[in-house]
Amino acid sequence: MEEQQNFTEEELKEIRRRKRALKKKRMAKKKAREQMRMRALLDDEEKPELVETPGERQARLYAKAQKKMRFAPHMYHREDQADMYRQAAELFGETAGFEESDALREECQKKAKEHRALYIEETAALVSEQLSRAETLSDCYKIQENINAIADYKDLSQEQRACDALEQKLLRRARNQKILKIFLSGVVLLALVVVIVYVQGTIRFSL
Repeated sequence: MEEQQNFTEEELKEIRRRKRALKKKRMAKKKAREQMRMRALLDDEEKPELVETPGERQARLYAKAQKKMRFAPHMYHREDQADMYRQAAELFGETAGFEESDALREECQKKAKEHRALYIEETAALVSEQLSRAETLSDCYKIQENINAIADYKDLSQEQRACDALEQKLLRRARNQKILKIFLSGVVLLALVVVIVYVQGTIRFSL
C-alpha cells in the first residue's frame, strides 16, 4: 500500500495496463509453443514405404486425417482450426469409400466452413474494437493486417477509410511534433547564443 501511495491514479492505471499486456503476451507465447508442438506431432509421421499397396496408403492417409481432425479444436487461432479441418477433409477425400471417410469428410468440410465464418466475424469485430482505441501508428498497422486478412471475405471499406484517416492524422501529428522539436531546439540554441554574447559583452564592458 505504501508503494502504491507513491504513484498517481493515472500512473497506477498505466502500471496495471502494462501488467495485463505482459500477461497476455506471455499467454500468447505459451499457446504458440503448444501449437508448434501439436504441428510437430502431426508432421512427425513415419514415411510411407517405397512399395505401398492401395489399401496401405488408404489406411495411412485415413489415420493422418483422423489425427488432424482430432487436433483441429485445440489449435490456438480460429483460422488455424479452420485450416486443420480443411486439411483433414482433403485427406478424407483421398480415401473416399474407406471406412467412414465420406461422412468424416463432410463433417470436416462443415466445421472448416463454420470456423472460417467465425474467424471472419471475430476479426471484423476486433478491427472495430482496435479502431475505437487506436492511438499509435503501430496500432494502425495491426488494424491494417487484420483488414487485409479478411478483405476477400468481408467488405470492410468503411473500416479501411477510418483506418486510413487515422493513419494520416497520426502521421500529421508525428510530423508536427518533429517540426515543433526542431523549432524548440532552434529557440534554445538561439537563446544560448544570446546568453553567450551577452555574457561576453558584459565581461568586455567590465574590463
